[in-house]
Amino acid sequence: MTLIRRTAVAAAAALICSLLPAQAARADGAYTCFLGRIDHGTISGRDCEGVGYVNVHVTITAGPDPGTYLCRTAFSWNGSLSGEGCTG
Repeated sequence: MTLIRRTAVAAAAALICSLLPAQAARADGAYTCFLGRIDHGTISGRDCEGVGYVNVHVTITAGPDPGTYLCRTAFSWNGSLSGEGCTG
């Protein structure tokens, strides 16, 4: 492969990589709640442990809505959790 062809291939590869979608949003924190419920994007949990305030994964292990959710914001106080903008 000539130098010009290698340079063109490298430039094309760099262009393709720059057009690829960005990585998925990452969570900046995580909570695990024993009991919890989600209603219209708002989570309320009890017996919760974890850290984080923005872009938080919340895992509910029992209750009416078990599962893992990504919340735009979350606030925990004395084991209770409130999260807004949550999707599952």
